[in-house]
Amino acid sequence: LGITAALVLSYLFLPTEMSSSIFTLQEKAISNVNQNLQGQITGGVAKLDFFVRIFMNNMKVLFFCLIFSLLYGTGAIFILTWNASVIAVAIGGLIKSELIQVASFTGLTSISSYAGITAVSFLRYLTHGIFEIAAYFVIGLAGGILSIALIKHNLKEERVLVDALDLIFISVGILIFAGIVEVYLTPQLFS
Repeated sequence: LGITAALVLSYLFLPTEMSSSIFTLQEKAISNVNQNLQGQITGGVAKLDFFVRIFMNNMKVLFFCLIFSLLYGTGAIFILTWNASVIAVAIGGLIKSELIQVASFTGLTSISSYAGITAVSFLRYLTHGIFEIAAYFVIGLAGGILSIALIKHNLKEERVLVDALDLIFISVGILIFAGIVEVYLTPQLFS
């Protein structure tokens, strides 16, 4: 959350050219996701299909978190930071577009507009994003446990594998819940 907040502020307050240069990859990732969503919405894909696509994409990220943390104990931090940066650019982009809209309607921008738009932007993406981040964090813990057990040649102890599998199943459960929130709840709250 701290990384996300810091990157949102960077995206908002750096000059446009600089923030576009720094956050080019994140903007491309968001653009790709938005294009896929538009294609699915206009193509009439059912919400269940949409959920499955979102969930499978998140499962890929979960898999990489597990592999990175298994191979390099703190490797999941890379995935968490990348996701935080993408979420930050999405939030910052929504804040900028909403502020432009408010300014065009009122002729000026006020402090209350900034605060309200910022809060709504954070809530829109963090409604489901907080659960995704939690799932990636939990899977990172599972990978870290397995990594340490491999280093110490402690995989024969049954409890290590059971604990790691428990964390893996918990993270998948959290990810399923995050997908449900993203597909069914977030559009109802913020459409």
